[in-house]
Formats: sequence, structure tokens, C-alpha cells
Amino acid sequence: MLFSQLLIQQRKRLGLSQSALAFQSAVSLPTIQKLEAGAGNPSLETMEALLPVLGYSIHFRPRAADWEFLQACGLPLMGRSVKSSIRTDKSRLIQEIRSALVELEDIKNPEEGVSRKKESLLALLLALKTHYPSVYQELKKSELIQIAETQLNQSKLLKLKRIALSRLSKFL
Repeated sequence: MLFSQLLIQQRKRLGLSQSALAFQSAVSLPTIQKLEAGAGNPSLETMEALLPVLGYSIHFRPRAADWEFLQACGLPLMGRSVKSSIRTDKSRLIQEIRSALVELEDIKNPEEGVSRKKESLLALLLALKTHYPSVYQELKKSELIQIAETQLNQSKLLKLKRIALSRLSKFL
């Protein structure tokens, strides 16, 4: 849903006129009119003023990693069958690994599936570190990789590393 549609819909649902919304949010009436017309691009400050009046708040959360793409690239994670037709490139692989690290780091109460994803991701990182060091060096700039590195040498990961390597070899 576009912000202009959300603004109009929620304002009307709450029975607010544009003037009332402007008064309660301390955002100018012309700005609200532009936003509702889809002609404006609200700043974060404007959204922070409008959204609480409309009953919303802004939350930043990690972008979900594309686990299917990571599986196609070598992530040794069982589940649905992986589409072999997924277009892969090195920069996207790096981006998705970073997203996965942030996603897993942000989870407060990990369940079994999350720990399995983390083990698989660590195995993929170990495979990259030992066999594709140039790709790993690009990732190593991240603070999250440095945290993950402390867990890379677990013997449990070696079998998963072999699976990751066989898949990575088709990709890289």
C-alpha cells in the first residue's frame, strides 16, 4: 500500500479531516494535501509526526534473507527443493549472506530451525573461507562475520561444509 493511500484511508477511518490531522500532527495542511495526492515524498520526520496520530509507528527491522537463493548458492539447508534456475551472482550472494547474518543476529529467542539456519550459514562461510578466500575477504569487512568466525571451526560444521562446497563449486 502506498503511503498516500494509507494516509487517506486511516485518516477517514478515524474521522479526521485534513485540517484536524494537520493540527494534531503539527504538519502543514499543504503538506498533507500533497502527500494524499501522491505528489509528495514524506521525510522521516514528517512520517514520525503523522503516523502516531493515525495509530501507527515506524519500526526498523532487518530485511529477510532470501534463504532459497542461499540454498541455490550452496547453503546446506534442507527443506523445499531449490530452483536451479535462480540467477546467481557474487555480489548478490554477499548481500544475502549479510542479510542472513543480520536476520539471525536480531532474533532474540532462537528455536531449532533458527539454530539449523545458523549452522548452515556458518558452514557456508567456512567453505567460502577455505576455498573462495576472495569472496570471504569481501564479507570479512563485516563485524558480524568476525563474531561468526569464532564459531567456524566446530567439527559439526565439516559435513555441512562439504555439502556447501559441492553446491558452491557449481556457482562460483
